[in-house]
Amino acid sequence: MSRLKEAAEKAKIELSGTQTSHINLPFITMKDGNPEHLDLNLSRAQFDDLTADLWWRPPWAQPGEP
Repeated sequence: MSRLKEAAEKAKIELSGTQTSHINLPFITMKDGNPEHLDLNLSRAQFDDLTADLWWRPPWAQPGEP
């Protein structure tokens, strides 16, 4: 989990100055005895969409509340 958290933080920092960030985490998990890899390009627009509710929700609000 720490590798994923570190990659997310790195992508967030990269996206503050560029339009895309590449995330590549080989062997992130196992599925049916086979290794799974995470390899994707994340755009600034995708990141903004995924995190929009975090920016507009007050810190004291419960998940799902505006």
